[in-house]
Amino acid sequence: MLGPYREVSPEAPEPAPAEPARVSLAQKAADPAPLDTLADEVTVESSQLRLLRSPVPSIIASKAMQQLYRVAAQVARGKISVLIIGETGVGKEHLAQFVHEASPRASQPFMTVNCAAVTESLFESELFGHERGAFTGATASKVGLLEATGKGTIFLDEIGELSLNLQAKLLRAIETGAVRRVGGLEPRPAEARVVAATNRCLEDMVEAGSFRRDLYHRIAGILLEVPPLRTRRNEILQLADLFAEQACQDLGRAVPAFTPAAHDALLSAQWLGNIRELRNTVERAVLLAEGDLIDTHHLYLTHRSSSDGASNVVVPDPAVPSAEPADRRQQVIEALNTCAGNQTLAAAQLNISRRTLARWLDDWDLPRPRKATRGPEAATGAGSGRESD
Repeated sequence: MLGPYREVSPEAPEPAPAEPARVSLAQKAADPAPLDTLADEVTVESSQLRLLRSPVPSIIASKAMQQLYRVAAQVARGKISVLIIGETGVGKEHLAQFVHEASPRASQPFMTVNCAAVTESLFESELFGHERGAFTGATASKVGLLEATGKGTIFLDEIGELSLNLQAKLLRAIETGAVRRVGGLEPRPAEARVVAATNRCLEDMVEAGSFRRDLYHRIAGILLEVPPLRTRRNEILQLADLFAEQACQDLGRAVPAFTPAAHDALLSAQWLGNIRELRNTVERAVLLAEGDLIDTHHLYLTHRSSSDGASNVVVPDPAVPSAEPADRRQQVIEALNTCAGNQTLAAAQLNISRRTLARWLDDWDLPRPRKATRGPEAATGAGSGRESD
């Protein structure tokens, strides 16, 4: 099941990223719009946004990501080329699809080209097409992806892997809006919008002479940087819940809940592989968890030292119960107090799912307050419940 676009209003403070989401050539002076206008800005202008086909769901909880998607929604309305940068696995393709779906081109094709996966000898044929007899094995004419995209959007992933020769040919196609098939004579229209992505620093490559400066300026009409997951920690638990739900739907089983200790492990991991690593971790945990709980020993998280880069797989003994954080129970009680017993709002404030909050209340023998009949005093009274061992 593909995840929908979602926005989550954060209540708890989050660690600031080392560098804010970089949005070059865009809105430096104006203050960002209020958070509650983001959904209106996006969905009103593009009803197709609810039908995003990305395999990575959008959880937009961090301020950096909210700002990034605001700008992406604004940029989507125009024709300017977009360059998306960020570490591997942060969701660059999802942002590219967002730009396409929120644009006037949403009804046109969205084509993806992995520049690192196609050999140089075949890339020109794949991108520009070829005529019959252009080379050995060309038994029929083939339409290239630039031509087939029409007036849609073509996403050039890992564009930093292109050779200088292919960079020159791509630049000409973008500048002229036309392509010439391999072995062909007539130019054919190529009016697609170009959205490119890379995890490499193209600016350094330009200085080193391994990436064309003119192509860089052509594709980087606007530069959007997706921050790494470790700077968006208030999105981790929502993403984990979504991935668990998707994995369980594929398996046809009930969705297990994460224990508080598992949540702490997820929040403290470095996630050097970002969302892709988190998804793999959760899918593996769903397979390993035979009951209705996912605990730390199901996660098999790899902890890397920040000093020497060494890694080891930590596998806790399943027979040893995981210790609860001393203040976790108190945080739940305070959140219920703040939200007048509303469990949905309290769960959002704690950055957990409502299902997880309900299970924690049961685990700790805390009564579940009813927002209609029981106010903050109910949550306060919950503190007298028996703590679990």
